[in-house]
Amino acid sequence: GWRPGTKKDSGSADANAGSKDLSPEELLKAATIYFETITKKMVEIAKNYKEKGKDLKNPQVSQQFQMEASTDANEAAEDAMKETGVT
Repeated sequence: GWRPGTKKDSGSADANAGSKDLSPEELLKAATIYFETITKKMVEIAKNYKEKGKDLKNPQVSQQFQMEASTDANEAAEDAMKETGVT
């Protein structure tokens, strides 16, 4: 994804430098790895919250969980993608 300090214009030649098109099989594999990793990480975080006695039905706790889960899960998924050579 886009990161601060990089060009946001996806139409520029620099924005697509080094990227390659994935075959349908590679795309399916990448998507599977990405979403399985996100799911696994979010379940881990939810279990951790429950073990600490946090009530996920509480709107404030739920919002905190969503922020933590979205950040941590996305980072874990990006790391898993890098390990497989897909970025």
